[in-house]
Amino acid sequence: MSGSLKMIFLLILFCPSVLKSREITGGYAESSVLASGKWFRMAVTTDAIYRIDYSTLRNLGFDNPINTRIYGNNCGQLSYYNNDAGPDDLEEIAVYLNTGADGVFNEGDYLLFYAQGTGRWKYDTEKEEYGYLRHNYSDTAYYFITSSSQPGLKIESAEMPSSGPGYFSDTSDALWNTRRKTTTC
Repeated sequence: MSGSLKMIFLLILFCPSVLKSREITGGYAESSVLASGKWFRMAVTTDAIYRIDYSTLRNLGFDNPINTRIYGNNCGQLSYYNNDAGPDDLEEIAVYLNTGADGVFNEGDYLLFYAQGTGRWKYDTEKEEYGYLRHNYSDTAYYFITSSSQPGLKIESAEMPSSGPGYFSDTSDALWNTRRKTTTC
């Protein structure tokens, strides 16, 4: 065998063992939250508080709608750099349950959660102003709904402050996307 063929043969034998011996660094999830259970995908195009009725959750087939869990990790436009930090798996989003006067989550009740579209307002420190960053590839973000035997994250009610506000402002900032495309049909 020639010297170059021996070298190629050794590389073929050696490379798989090197690849197998690499340890994954970082806090990666062992498996995705989507790996088990019944899931529904919800499309979102704008930043808003979204409402899902009890009857809708039952129609989706959830046996225990009080334990509804919503997941997503909409970070807007992802970085163009491969080594920038980003989420490894979907993160749970806290929900608010309106249980009505009886305190039981049933017909007529609903849950609320906050979801963001793909665009973001970013602050430019050099210009000292905000600019709207439109996602280059999609105008739709997706959130995933499931139900489990365990309660999910809940938005807790906050106590009203005992004293009044300590500061009053006579100015405000308004952010408006002036670059929004409009189409005429």
